[in-house]
Amino acid sequence: MILTVYPDLNIVARFPEGTQISEVEKKLSKRKIWIQRQIHYFENFLPRQPARRYIGGETHFYLGKQHILKLQQGPESNVKLTRNQFVVTSKFPEKPELVEKILNTWYNQQGKILMTQRFELLSALLKKYKVKTPLLKFRKMQKRWGSCSSDGIILLNTELIKTPLSCIDYVIVHEFCHLKFPKHDFRFYKMLDDLLPDWRYRKDRLERSLLI
Repeated sequence: MILTVYPDLNIVARFPEGTQISEVEKKLSKRKIWIQRQIHYFENFLPRQPARRYIGGETHFYLGKQHILKLQQGPESNVKLTRNQFVVTSKFPEKPELVEKILNTWYNQQGKILMTQRFELLSALLKKYKVKTPLLKFRKMQKRWGSCSSDGIILLNTELIKTPLSCIDYVIVHEFCHLKFPKHDFRFYKMLDDLLPDWRYRKDRLERSLLI
């Protein structure tokens, strides 16, 4: 195995062609402490996200990528996402509180649409475990990415729309497993391993998010 942790916190592991997934996970598990040590080292050099001021030129996240905020004046409020920009139109672009409201409304709407699509697509995984498709709800939360109630309702944090798509899928599948196994016991992790073999990498990437 050739294992590399890069300064941008990306982790690349190279194995001979044909190596079994179980062997890959076993090798990576043994190097977990070293990987964490490297990540913590490089994190010292990463720029911290400052408090958002909602002014032109600062950056905002969407699906794990940063986009430059561009403000323009117009009769109707709207948001357009280009290749690397958030173009926010407002009657009063000089008012940060109004820009914040417009952008957060867009995040909320887009988050519900995209996460509903991912939820419906991934729900096919539940057939194997004979679990009924749960009800999906959304809420902006400060300390949790998602939750699963005892009556089978999955709640997703709308802020997930700022994280990579792979992380959104991880949270959804994680909550799927709670439908079958409420506690984080060995049965829960066995199901998670089965449905999403690379969940540890996705979880680590999510936990390194500085968005919330």
